[in-house]
Parts: sequence; structure tokens; C-alpha cells
Amino acid sequence: MQRTRRRVNVAVAVALAACGTKHRAPSDAAAPAVIDARPIANDAAPVAISVPARSEHVVWRFVDNRHAAHRAVSGELVVDAGDIGFARFTRFGLPAPRWHLGQLVDGVRAAIADRFATLEVPLPVAAHTQALQITLRVHADAKQSLVVRANGRKAGKVALEPGWQVVAVPVAKGGFIVGENELALETAGGSKTSRVALAWLRVGASHPTAADDPLAAASFDAKADANGDVIELADGAELAWYVTIPDGANLVADVPAPCRVEVAARAGDDSLTAGVLERDRGRVDLTPSAGKVVRLALIAHDCPRARIAHAAIALHGPAPAAPPKAEPPRLVIVYAMSGARADRLARAPTPALDELAKSSTTFRQLYAQSNEPAASLASLWTSLYPAVHGVRLAGEAPRLSLDAKLPTIATELAASGFTTLAASARDGLDDADGFSRGFTTITRLDGKTTVGQQVVDAAIALLKHRDAPTFLFVGPIDHAKAAATCKPGDDPAKLRAFYDSATTYADQQLGRLVAQLHSSGVWDQTMLIVTSDHGEELLEDKRCGHAVSLRDSLVHVPLVIHDPARFAAGAVVDEGVEAVDLLPTILAAIGRAAPADAQGAPLESLVRGWPRPTFASMDEAAFAMRIGRWKARIGATGVPFVEDVATDPDELRDLASTHPIERRMLTDNLGLMLALRTRWQKSAWGVTTNVTAAGAAALDSAQSP
Repeated sequence: MQRTRRRVNVAVAVALAACGTKHRAPSDAAAPAVIDARPIANDAAPVAISVPARSEHVVWRFVDNRHAAHRAVSGELVVDAGDIGFARFTRFGLPAPRWHLGQLVDGVRAAIADRFATLEVPLPVAAHTQALQITLRVHADAKQSLVVRANGRKAGKVALEPGWQVVAVPVAKGGFIVGENELALETAGGSKTSRVALAWLRVGASHPTAADDPLAAASFDAKADANGDVIELADGAELAWYVTIPDGANLVADVPAPCRVEVAARAGDDSLTAGVLERDRGRVDLTPSAGKVVRLALIAHDCPRARIAHAAIALHGPAPAAPPKAEPPRLVIVYAMSGARADRLARAPTPALDELAKSSTTFRQLYAQSNEPAASLASLWTSLYPAVHGVRLAGEAPRLSLDAKLPTIATELAASGFTTLAASARDGLDDADGFSRGFTTITRLDGKTTVGQQVVDAAIALLKHRDAPTFLFVGPIDHAKAAATCKPGDDPAKLRAFYDSATTYADQQLGRLVAQLHSSGVWDQTMLIVTSDHGEELLEDKRCGHAVSLRDSLVHVPLVIHDPARFAAGAVVDEGVEAVDLLPTILAAIGRAAPADAQGAPLESLVRGWPRPTFASMDEAAFAMRIGRWKARIGATGVPFVEDVATDPDELRDLASTHPIERRMLTDNLGLMLALRTRWQKSAWGVTTNVTAAGAAALDSAQSP
């Protein structure tokens, strides 16, 4: 009888395991065994049925992204001004840099402020309902006075003595608002060179003393032991990141007893995904927040100091395998469809491009790094962001000259033994601009009279009887010519139809080139990159042409890469990529590393599954960053214009005030990017939304001038 009852219990356990998808219990990497807990005879032990461990791979690590963390102690905001991540609060250094970050002042890392400097910090819902205090640890190099303003109103004035000190300024009820708040520091006294340095500030109802150090409540150790990294949080301390949650995401970490770590992912729609990390519960399923931007917080409870080891976000399934080693391509072609917009390319009939996509990888979020033709070509041509920020030469229109020391696709492939050829109907390959460096042969055609067929004819002629490794640049101009006919008062529908017909024509010419490559027997040994230097506005904002804004119509361009040995056929990549990634991608295909100071990264090794940013600029006067469907544009004032390009493709509605979580996610990343834009190295550091261990280590000591 007992034996029969045990068999029944096993059967019930198996049935429960099979039906357990509706009720997911938090678990460690290996799911717990399912045990029949009903009473059984004294001599019958419970029977456990093992459930296979979840197959997953890590896509994002908390410690590696420590410079993006927001701090709080007992619910009160704490800002670490000594970290390079302080750039996220400094209003992008616009209209002029007022903070000098990562400086060492009397042995303490700090941000040195100009005589007048501002910052912008996010405060919680209760910020406006009570009187609060701003507590600051500051350093003065002489006797000075410090005036603190909150949202334009003077909060108080304090006298500073030379050296480090903690000062406090009360803020009356109503002085703060929910969401982003502007703080201004204004100093006077001392000499003309006297400045004040800030180590940290705290905003809340408490009145900490000089002995209190709110930064000590949270610490990161990237090399805590041989097994990985550790975060330590004091009881009640909090760390938060503004991130987009991908589908299938789980937060995993080890938290020893008796500590508990609360996990709270709150989205802009006020939905909350929550859980607890503790002994035997090392996982929180974030799937309910999939696709949303959230404030993802870790809050320690129940012990003086919680130790959180190996904290990461993992996605279901094994890590993508690296492609096997393969022979480099014999033929590398960059086909730059000047003025081609990604959105219009998706709407116009393009049978050749559709067929090409079947054997290629399509990247759906590529930004040219500028909207100005020469600068956008430079970003495509080189691996460096500084190439985008060009030099204005004499004349009415801005022109950009490439520094002779900058590597380009042509110079790098020529140095690798490639014959380098070009057929172009645009002025961008002029010798005076430096774009022609490295080419063996250039066929230039008059951009005013040439059509795409003639450019492709010239390209095919250049390729005839080429057996040695060859690079070919093809630059038709049909889209730009179509948009150039635009004038005020035109019918937008007719203009777009005309532009789309140019798209279809350009597609036919691309098809002719691909057909020639097939018939020549070199198609399977060809890396073909189809992209554009910039887009065109078509009266969406009563303008047409380019170089006038940073809307997606100007900077979001197509990218399709055919290279069977390295890029999967029919694959689609939604993560953000940039024009500066193309040179490192080509060099990786031929077995060469990118230049040491390259800011692009090979797309073959792109980490999939976590949102990546795309960045663009306009004459160093305006900047834009897009992450997924969300985008921020800023001008000289440093005030962000926040958009949801999925629901507002013409980018007319500013959501900055109604979507504070999305705004902070964008400004965190754009602020860090702008502080380091001339030094950021994607190959080694990753991207601002997903920093590598090497990148985090470099940021630990990073400074701004």
C-alpha cells in the first residue's frame, strides 16, 4: 500500500512539473526540483523530480555599468560628483562646459565647478511635498561664498573656508518638483582663478553631519574574488539604473543570508515588476517589463551590509556562437546611395534590395554621424567621431577636410594589399578634401548631369578582369538630386512620390551591379555594404534637403551587409549601430584590427539582445541619440527634446515633461557620450548602454578638461 502511494506521489509531481508554466517561482540558475508535499507514510521519503536548468546567457552586468548607477540612502538622492558619471547631471556641458570632471583635489576625486555651474537631478514623487535640505561636500581654495539655487530660486548662501567641508542649504516646501530639478552653484570671493570642487551632494529631509559619507553606503568591486564582481549595499541603500528591458530578461545574482535585496523595475506608465534576491532565490523575472524603459533599483534590507555577487541580466537561450574562421573576401564594395532615407527605402518598391537582404544581414538602426554631406561621408569613411566634427573652410558653405593622419577605408585597405577603386558622381572624393587618399583609380563623373546607371557602368568597368583583392567605392547621387528639386509650396505627396521613384531607380542600378558580380563568379567571395551618407527632409517640417536638423529623416540611413562567411543570411539586427563601425567591420573581415584610437567597432562581433545607442551631431552645435524607439535631441541650451519615433516618426512632439524615466535614460547615455565623445572606443569599452569590464576600468580614472 505504501509503495502504491509513493508511485502516485511521483506521478503527481511529474504532472505538476509539466503544468508549471503558469506559476513561476523565483529560482536560481538551476530550477528547484518539484516535490510532492502531501503527507505520506512515515517510511516513504519525498521524491524530487529535477527540472532542467534554464538555458541563458548574460547580456549586461551591473558592476561593469557602475558609472551609470544612481544612488540613494534611506530614499534620499545622493550624487557622486567625483565619478565621470557625474557628466549625466551637467546638462551636457552646454552652452559651454562648466564642470571639470574626475579631478583630484587634495587627494579626493571631485568635479571642479566654474564660478557659475548648473546640474540637473531627478527627484522622487515626494520631493515637492516637504521642506528638504541640500547637503554638499565641497572644497574651496580660499575664503569664498557659495550661493545655491533650486529651479531658479535662491535657496541659501554659505561661507566657505579653505579645504574640504560639508555645508547645508535648506530648501522650502515647493522648492523642488517631481522629476528633473535644476541646481545652480554660484561662487564669489578668492582670486580670479579660485574655484570650488564638489565631491558629493545629498538631497533629502535628513541633516547629515560632516562625519557622514553617503557614498560609503554603496560600493563596487570588479575583482572581489576569482569568481567575479560584487556590489555592497548598506541597509536601506539603493542603486538604480535607467534601462530598457528586453524580452525574456531575468535579473540574476547571489545574495547570502540573512540579507535581502529588493528589486524594483518601475516604468513610465507606473507599472512595477518586483521581486526579492536572497539565499536560495537568486533570480527575478523581468519579463512583465519587456520592451519598457524602467528605473531598475536594488535596495538592501535586513543586514548591515548586503553583498550582491555576479549581478547581471540574462536572456533565455545560449550565447550566440562566433562565426567560424573564414577566408577574407576577395572583393569589398561600399555602395553609398547618397541621400537615401531608411524609412522611404522601406516603402518604395526595391526588389533588388529585398533579394539582397535574403543573403545578407540587415541593420535597422544605423545613424550617419552627421547630416552635413562631407561630414557624414567622413563618418562613413573613417572610424573616428572627430572626423565628423570638421573644420569650416573659406566660402559660404561649411566644408570638411580630412586630416591626412586619419585612417580611411581606402588607405587601410591599400596598406593591406588591396587595389582601391572608386566610381562616384559626387564631389566628396575631391583631392582637396582628403577623401581621395589611398585610391589607386578614381572615376569621377559630374554630379549635376550624371545618373546612377552611368556610375554603375563605370564601377563595372573598373572591376573587369580583377583577380587581386580589390576595394570599390560606388557613389551614385540620384536621391540627393531628387530632393534638390524641392521648393517651398510643393505638394509633399508628389515630392515623396518623386523621391520614391528615385529610390526604385537606384535599386535597379544596385541590382545590375549584383547581377554582374554573380555572372563574374565572385559573389560568394564579396563583401557588399549598401548604405547612405545621409538622408533628406521631404517637407515634414516645411523644409527639404539636408544639413538642417538631426531628425531621423536626415541621419537614419540603411545598412545591408552581404558577406556569407561572417554575416548570417536573412538576419535582422535591431540594436543601434553607427557609420563609424564600417571601417572596423571591413578590417575585421580581412583579418586586421582597427586602429588603436578607433571609435567604431566590428559589427560581426555585435552583442545582441541589449539596446545600443546611435549618436549624431551637427557642426558641434546640436546632438542626438536614439536608443530603441526613444530619441533625444539637444541644441545649444542643453534642454532635451524627447521623442518616441515609433509613434511620432516626424518627430514633432516633445515628451520630455511627460516621460521622465525615458528622458533620464536618454540623458544619462547622451551626457556620458558627450563628455567623452572624442575618446570613446567602442571596441574596448562597449557602448554607453552596455559598458565592458575594460570600459568600466577606463572610466574609473577618466577626466574631462
